[in-house]
Amino acid sequence: MSLAAIGAHAALPVAGQAAASLIFLLGFAALLIRGMRIYTPPNAAAGREAVDALMEGSPATTLIDRPTRADAEGAALWEAHRARIAAQAAKLPAPDANPAWKEADPFRLRFVVPVAGAACLVAAGESAGPRILAAASPDIGALFGAHLVSAQAWVAPPAYTGKAPFDLASGEIASAPTGSELTLRINAPGAPKLKISNGETARSETLTRGPDGVFEADITLEEALNAEIHWWGRRAAFELTSLPDDAPSVRFTQDPTVDENDRTSFAWYAADDYGVAELELSLKLETPHPGDLNDQAFVPIDIPSVEPREAEDLTALDLTRHKWAGLRVEMRLQAIDAAGQATLSEPVTFKLPEKLFLQPLARASAEVRSVVLREPRAYDAPAAADGFADASPENPYADVEAARLERAPADIRRAAIMLDALTYKPEYYFEDPALYLGLRQARGVIGTARSKPEAEIAEDVLWSVALRAEYGDLADAAAALKAAKEALEQALRDGASDDEIRRLMKAFRQAVENYLAAQLAEARRTGRVSEGGSDGAQLMQNEDLQDMLDALEDLAETGAADQARQLLSDMTDLLERMQNFQISEGGGGDGEPMDGPMSEELRDLSDALRDQRELNDDTFSEQRRQQGQRG
Repeated sequence: MSLAAIGAHAALPVAGQAAASLIFLLGFAALLIRGMRIYTPPNAAAGREAVDALMEGSPATTLIDRPTRADAEGAALWEAHRARIAAQAAKLPAPDANPAWKEADPFRLRFVVPVAGAACLVAAGESAGPRILAAASPDIGALFGAHLVSAQAWVAPPAYTGKAPFDLASGEIASAPTGSELTLRINAPGAPKLKISNGETARSETLTRGPDGVFEADITLEEALNAEIHWWGRRAAFELTSLPDDAPSVRFTQDPTVDENDRTSFAWYAADDYGVAELELSLKLETPHPGDLNDQAFVPIDIPSVEPREAEDLTALDLTRHKWAGLRVEMRLQAIDAAGQATLSEPVTFKLPEKLFLQPLARASAEVRSVVLREPRAYDAPAAADGFADASPENPYADVEAARLERAPADIRRAAIMLDALTYKPEYYFEDPALYLGLRQARGVIGTARSKPEAEIAEDVLWSVALRAEYGDLADAAAALKAAKEALEQALRDGASDDEIRRLMKAFRQAVENYLAAQLAEARRTGRVSEGGSDGAQLMQNEDLQDMLDALEDLAETGAADQARQLLSDMTDLLERMQNFQISEGGGGDGEPMDGPMSEELRDLSDALRDQRELNDDTFSEQRRQQGQRG
């Protein structure tokens, strides 16, 4: 203990410390047992002998002796003798034990050890206690290499948190977001044990041994935990507390309205502690279909940036193609964070706008489409497998179309009857063969469908038929323009490469050119063209539109993605609204794409963009000048 107090024990190697402590403890126990066995406690006889040896007359023995003859004379004589011996014994010193001590401890260690121990304790001061306790509790595992066990730990927070991975030291307490990955690598002579506890329950985790011989474990942080590594005792401990991921918040900041392009427009605000990953518009019928009272639909909403912590925007969605267009719905916003937590806003009741079709065949096709989409019920289970062989008594289910329609829900069967009625006597009622063929294709899809999703494939055909019946070839050009716009918008949002943006920009220019050409052709067909000269004006030659396209390309190439997306949206809005205005043709070859307020709005936007381009050019020139000066 004295050596341990002054640090001599701690100066030994770890294995030497364990061996020294073990030898001391085992030796101490063995000597203690041996001493207890050979120790004989003193008794009365030994005490009388020690006292009798102090003087003649054996005083101790005399005091307890009794006369053998109890006559009066002898008793009086004996009492006188006892009194004399007692008076002499009262003056005797204590028996001397030195001879026995000298024989047992000739070097007087009984004085040296306490004095040395006290001196060592004083010299060690406050370190004495921990040193002695450490020496008294040896690490037996060190004799088997347990002191060589090493453990590494690091924490990788989820990517969506934006937090960097960090190392964790044994005995350290750290905090990490919920869902973080705790990785442990343990180098040990044998297979260690990993114990995980959360303060209430404990469990053992399986360690896998890698090709390099190191034991590994990956633990997902769901709550506070303490990871302990045991091999001949606890070798390391890592404690982590969990930082909860709050659910996102979302709300309408402006109630939904219908804009001049029949789009559903609303403003919103969303926030999350680590970022909003998705935003959706949740729709539910105010008066649900009796076949499915919980039918619900979700429409994705574009977020201005990638997983923003706070975002607000004005969104305009074209919901005229939605299956519930024209019906009152309960509308909510749903924000989802990267951890999958979803939050719904307060509901808003709103009537979805529907596409206005004036042509009878277009309205009929759109109505059949709505009947198919609004049927929420599933097909009945087949009584037997459908086949394609000829009908026979042995195979009564060979009539595929009839068998499948019989299993279809009521509205799907009604849609098939409506299509049969629409396509009756096509030679009398159809001038455009493409419309008839499209309706018959939809009828074939519905007739051979095995399930509701298969029947809904006809929706795209029926919508195309309705647009063609209403607008002619302009519908195809509008669809191509919308697809080119969405592809370019997505590339700007995702930060695509310059080559990819240039390729999509070229495709968008071509789509605009095709759309304007189709718009002019449709205007001629419907009489919306006013002749202004002999030169046929090509709409793409208009200087304002060219300026807008050039400005869009400049913004995209300089990385101004938000401004480019806003301009892209404004351009497509203007182009879609052109079909409602009178178009002038002629005028010496320059021509105007339209007359009246639309032309003025286009010129104002073009002037603003021209100013923006000049400002961008000046900024770019200034940057190049500064770089040249630094060079």
